[in-house]
Amino acid sequence: MKFRILAALALAMVALPGIAHAGGSKPPPAKYPFVYAHGAFATNELFGIPIYYQVPQAFQAEGHKFFLPELSAVAPVRIRGAQLLAATEEALAITGSKKVNLMGHSFGGLDARYVAHVLGSNKVASVTTFSTPHHGMPSGDLAVGVINGIPLGGLTEELVDVIMWLVGGWVLNGDP
Repeated sequence: MKFRILAALALAMVALPGIAHAGGSKPPPAKYPFVYAHGAFATNELFGIPIYYQVPQAFQAEGHKFFLPELSAVAPVRIRGAQLLAATEEALAITGSKKVNLMGHSFGGLDARYVAHVLGSNKVASVTTFSTPHHGMPSGDLAVGVINGIPLGGLTEELVDVIMWLVGGWVLNGDP
């Protein structure tokens, strides 16, 4: 008998998912707009095809304001962070909102943290990061080690420069 009751409850949870969502009502849109920072080596489009296919549309369909600025594919946080800061201030101006919700994927999470630090809690409602290397990355540590003169099996500062230039036009020995 207990098995039948548990089975009926399990079936009801699978068959009637709207019950758990306040009678099927849709939650209200977020109070503040979302500003999203993409990761390193990413752009918003590749050969005219949106990389973040349907992400802005999905947020907007739920009634949220969503901004997807184009950041440099490869640049230090001080450069990408400044770009995200400008886009965030533009989102605040466009929406008339007092704050934003920052979202960052991978390296974009570091940019979001930078903007949150610069703007402070009076203009940033939340910061959400996913797959962000908050404690650094071994590949980055290796590149910095090579730049600082630590030999690594044939990897030279010049080779790091060439690799970075090939993938993003960034030369480690100077600003873009």
